[in-house]
Amino acid sequence: MILFRPIRKTAISTPAMLPITSLLLLALWAACAVSLSTTGNRLLVVLDDAADSKLYSQFFGDLEARGFRISFETPKSESVALFQLGERAYDHALFFPTKAKGAFWLAVRPS
Repeated sequence: MILFRPIRKTAISTPAMLPITSLLLLALWAACAVSLSTTGNRLLVVLDDAADSKLYSQFFGDLEARGFRISFETPKSESVALFQLGERAYDHALFFPTKAKGAFWLAVRPS
């Protein structure tokens, strides 16, 4: 009774193909690691105070380097609208913890 079958050599396991296969896998991994969002690049960031954006400057810088267009708003801002003329104004929203008591959440609710 044979418990293990001998491994057959395939085209991918030949010594000449290994570097090419490795490079293709590395390229695929790199493309996935730095890929942009498939839904868009408009990002709404809601902070308690506009000055708080300085605390996260490296994070926001990395997002901008990846192609995101960042708009900063505060919970007390009157001009925040998630939709304009029936279309999304932002593709992504990032809400940092705020001290506001719900008035903002009523304002950004889609109508």
